[in-house]
Amino acid sequence: NPKFIASDDWPCGVNYGAFHALEKLFIRHPYAALTRFFTLQGQGLEREDRKQLLALKKQAESVPLEILLRDLNQLGSTDQREMISKLTAPQLNIFGSEDRLVPPIVAEQLKHLSPHAQNVTIKGAGHVLLLSHVTECLTSIHQFINESIIIK
Repeated sequence: NPKFIASDDWPCGVNYGAFHALEKLFIRHPYAALTRFFTLQGQGLEREDRKQLLALKKQAESVPLEILLRDLNQLGSTDQREMISKLTAPQLNIFGSEDRLVPPIVAEQLKHLSPHAQNVTIKGAGHVLLLSHVTECLTSIHQFINESIIIK
């Protein structure tokens, strides 16, 4: 999502109140906030994929808290829409149809920002589709490379 937080001109982001609540939770109880964040990412995952996500959460817990808070603040304040609209290189955006953090409507909005970009939505995938739908992601990437990048 080029702009993670929703606004009047970008309604497909995360609600500011929900994001602000996560920031406040992180300041008071950082590990509870990490658990909440990873739980959101892992919704709908199969057992083995949840194990991999849990391993990633354990790695995140070893990152200094000030760095995690800085990154969370940056996520909340970054707006890359203008930059994306200026890109001329081939682009592939892959979305999950069940993603609760980056909803599929973002793909529709990106068509307006970058009409030449290719958007793929993988049915049944959530936010961590690179864990849950590896084959579908790789297929989309290979197809994109073959059709958009490799000159035949």
